[in-house]
Amino acid sequence: MAENYMHGAEVVEIDDGSRPITTVTSGVIGVVGTAPDADATKFPLNKPVLIAASRREAAKLGSRGTLPQAIDGIFDQTGAVVVVIRVEEVMVDGYVDKNQTKSHFTKEMDTETGQYTGIEAMLSAEHVVGVQPRILIAPAYSSDLDVATKLISVADRLRGFAILDGPNLNDDAVKEYRKNFGSRRCEVVDPWYTVWDSETSSEVIQPPSARHAGVMSRVHNTLGFWWSNSNQAIYGINGLCRSVDFKLDDAGCRANLLNEAQVTTTIHHNGFRIWGDRTCADDAKWAFKNVVITNDMISDSLIKNHFWAMDRNITATYVEDVTEGVNNYLRHLKYIGAIAGGECWVDPELNTADQIQAGKVYFDFDFSAYAPAEHITFRSHMVNGYLTEIV
Repeated sequence: MAENYMHGAEVVEIDDGSRPITTVTSGVIGVVGTAPDADATKFPLNKPVLIAASRREAAKLGSRGTLPQAIDGIFDQTGAVVVVIRVEEVMVDGYVDKNQTKSHFTKEMDTETGQYTGIEAMLSAEHVVGVQPRILIAPAYSSDLDVATKLISVADRLRGFAILDGPNLNDDAVKEYRKNFGSRRCEVVDPWYTVWDSETSSEVIQPPSARHAGVMSRVHNTLGFWWSNSNQAIYGINGLCRSVDFKLDDAGCRANLLNEAQVTTTIHHNGFRIWGDRTCADDAKWAFKNVVITNDMISDSLIKNHFWAMDRNITATYVEDVTEGVNNYLRHLKYIGAIAGGECWVDPELNTADQIQAGKVYFDFDFSAYAPAEHITFRSHMVNGYLTEIV
């Protein structure tokens, strides 16, 4: 009798075929700051805590420090998912010691526990709270070069985007501050805002990064990650700490001169609006925020959706399945208007027998991202041909 004899029917499951690819979430905000009155049980130092659009949960941060006003600024724009990292605020003679406090932002690790601290605690957010922050801010403190550099470093590792506060002094100062950066994963925003504080019944000054992050999250969640947050409304502010004149066809207006220096600013035109599409990239290929973010979202989505493909035998069917899945995803992105088009293929010159025997397989893909309409030109032609219609 034959081995494995069976008189009947059976189903043999063939685990081939492409897998659907879903886009990772782009609108999660990561904010690092101080809150000395916070509930230490709910918001322990240097540990990621998730606030899912809940002002009630945010109220446990207290009223002092940079975190409470940052969360208010974000929630003024949208009901965002926010990952909060609280760092220690150091007081000396009744005043905040900014240098010692800054060290708690930039410190990399607790040597006793081996845990990430400060801004680097964002790297553990996905493991701790289940979401990965993409829009990174450290309100007020990111106007310091050391804090800003650390924020950009973490943004690189997370494929995130850092929104940095400018120095809030004058145009020359923010232009000089902008020159410190050459990364595609950040922008500098200036000036700061005046905001009504209902606790003190007075007008206070707040950094712009939290509200810019809230607008970016709102845009990603409503319009798509491939949209720029420039020319989008900002809510909850009374004014700017210094005047930014704006006229759409005036290259010499202050808003345009700041943008020319790759500084994002705020204009007052049909309400207050973010004005600026540019990153701090030293490579023109990555000049626009939405192009950088589109590239990051596609790359991360492909990586995170191909865990199933790891450690499988590299067969012809395997190669076809992966290629087909990526092409299906790129076609979907084109259909929803995220990209102009894209394609995945396998290069035989890279995928040699030696490479495949070594367990290595290469998939190439390309795509075209849409640039924002930053410069529109209407060409005027004065002619007399229409005058013949008079008679």
